[in-house]
Amino acid sequence: MFIAIGGGEVSQNQSYDIDKFIVESSKKEKPNFLFISTAIKNAKPYVETVNYLYESLGCKTDTLYLSNADIIIEEIDQKFKRTEIIYVGGGNTAYMKEVWKKYGVDKAKMRAFKSGKVLSGLSAESICWFIAGHSDSELIRY
Repeated sequence: MFIAIGGGEVSQNQSYDIDKFIVESSKKEKPNFLFISTAIKNAKPYVETVNYLYESLGCKTDTLYLSNADIIIEEIDQKFKRTEIIYVGGGNTAYMKEVWKKYGVDKAKMRAFKSGKVLSGLSAESICWFIAGHSDSELIRY
């Protein structure tokens, strides 16, 4: 299931109703939630805000750090396998696409789709779940 959020400030609860719907869509009492923060280069305040929100909605949260981090490819697959909700935050779409391809996240997201996970994202990063889309920098194709 894809749930794309057009925009809004998470820190101001502007997407709260949609965020709540994302959690409910997992059909789990305490779903595992994976935040992928690549597009914002792991900006700590943003990561903390998203995780705090989803914890308050009943999720067990985790974050996949791919920018300025030591990457273990097997860890990426494990994080994708043990979660019910995958959420991609806003930021630089072109940068995210480049990093995801480098570490195989583009392939992991397809496996997540095929296994029925809730795939969601905010702003330009919701493009990652589709074949193509337009960001503020260019036409993005996956």
